[in-house]
Amino acid sequence: MSKEKKQKEIYTSVFKTKLWKKLSLCCMGAATGSVLLLALLFFGSRSIIYRHMENRNVQQTQKDQVMAELQAFVSQRGLSTINKKEILQWEKKKGVTISFLGTKDTIRELETLQEKYNNSVISIYQRPQEIQPYEVRFKDAVVLCKPVLDRMTERYTTVALVISVLISTLFFIFLLMLCMKKRLSYVVDLRDDLRLLEAGDLDHEVTVSGNDELSQIGEGINNLRRNVLHKIQTERDAITANHELITAMSHDLRTPLTKQIGYLEILYRRKFTQEEELFDYIQKARSNAFIMKDTTDKLFRYFLAFGGQQQEAQQSEVDGKALLNSVLKEQIAYINSQGFVVSFSPITEAFRMLINPEEFARIFDNIFHNLRKYGDNTVPVNISYTLQPGELLLMVQNGIRQDTSKVESTKIGLKIVEKIMKSMGGSVEVMNDGQYFIIQLVFKIDYA
Repeated sequence: MSKEKKQKEIYTSVFKTKLWKKLSLCCMGAATGSVLLLALLFFGSRSIIYRHMENRNVQQTQKDQVMAELQAFVSQRGLSTINKKEILQWEKKKGVTISFLGTKDTIRELETLQEKYNNSVISIYQRPQEIQPYEVRFKDAVVLCKPVLDRMTERYTTVALVISVLISTLFFIFLLMLCMKKRLSYVVDLRDDLRLLEAGDLDHEVTVSGNDELSQIGEGINNLRRNVLHKIQTERDAITANHELITAMSHDLRTPLTKQIGYLEILYRRKFTQEEELFDYIQKARSNAFIMKDTTDKLFRYFLAFGGQQQEAQQSEVDGKALLNSVLKEQIAYINSQGFVVSFSPITEAFRMLINPEEFARIFDNIFHNLRKYGDNTVPVNISYTLQPGELLLMVQNGIRQDTSKVESTKIGLKIVEKIMKSMGGSVEVMNDGQYFIIQLVFKIDYA
């Protein structure tokens, strides 16, 4: 997948989130509210400005003030009628337009003085009798003029628009923050919860609020926290169980060993009088030796299954048909001596296997050891196999002895079988319905 396509999919997935939809709704609501407020403020203020400026008394007051400021400006600067540039700059600064009409004499001599006043600020297009002009005393003449306040109205309207936009923008930010306040507060809660978890308080429950992606993050953190706690507790239980098992096995091993030392001491010091006593002590020593062997075998199998420190066994390609028939023949002879009846037809098809022969034999040692220990010798042991492309399925089936409740089981044998099968690329499955059990082994093979 290309980087651009992956980036596009990320953007698309973001737009589909509930959090994005909530944020979009908040933005649209805040924008709608701010636009309505902008329209209300602008049109309302503009209406007030227009009504205010259209009032005759207000207009007259504004005109009187403007003309007074113009007279002060002309007097302070000592301007004459030819200082047109300074007058235009003052008009632009004040936002007004001054119509300079001329003097009384210039009005009467308008036709004859047309050419003379072409380059001055005096307007000759209106007559004094049609208006109520103001007099402005320039350095070189007294000029009649009339102020026009339209540009001042536009200036006030522009200021009102700027203020309305600013207030509406602040209102938009306020509405958006108000809308997102709850989710932002939840982000702060998540941060505080994570700090507590980081400090080691795994029992602290992370707050879950809402039904969007933030709440899913909170729930995910809670699930992770519970899994970690469960794993820690499982490890503690396993350590406790290991300690108890080793302690019990050590005790079980020390008891027969003490007896064994006592019997050997009797034999060494010849503290017996008859041959029957000698045989009896030898028999007891032999029994204790087997007890110690069973205990040490159990301990060895346990550490092999859970120690994780053993070296990986060397594997080699062998004749699967010959090896499997040989191992099963030996195990069947052993189980027959224990009173079991076995149904098995030797394998006739040739195939090859990549295994460690010793580990392979230990698989069946553990299976048939469990069979002797828990199996029902009144039910025939059925061993069958199926050859499939690249696989050999071997099944061992028997009944379950009903008096096995008194027999302690740590399931170490099955753990060892599972571990060895996994190292060879195979698998094992145990099916148990309380009356019968089936062990199914799957080996990887190659046809010869």
